[in-house]
Amino acid sequence: MSVGAGPRFEVRVVDEVLAEDLARCTRAARAAIEPVVAEIRRDGVPFEWLRRCEEEGHDGTRLGGCVKFYIPRPAGQWGAVLAGDEEAAKPALVLIAIGSAILRSSGSRVSTRLPTVASIGVRDMRVI
Repeated sequence: MSVGAGPRFEVRVVDEVLAEDLARCTRAARAAIEPVVAEIRRDGVPFEWLRRCEEEGHDGTRLGGCVKFYIPRPAGQWGAVLAGDEEAAKPALVLIAIGSAILRSSGSRVSTRLPTVASIGVRDMRVI
């Protein structure tokens, strides 16, 4: 992924959450995701990458108020869900889920063996 030129948000990554999510991923997913996580830890996430999560997803998940981005950009088969980081001293985000099996707008899954990153995100809202 290339670094965006506009505003950026710091991202807090909870190592336990990341490890749990990566354990569910395929080798290909981890190979795509890990460098992006390193980049957003170091540089933050560019505003231009972020897309608002739907209030209610195709699979019934509720992530209103969260944002997401896809890996690889702009519309890859893996993604990340982030929420506002209430522990940060300034506006920042916390990674609540990352992984594969993103539902496409048609409602079809990329992979039917893995939970969607949105369903993982709903479970992991406890992080924030």
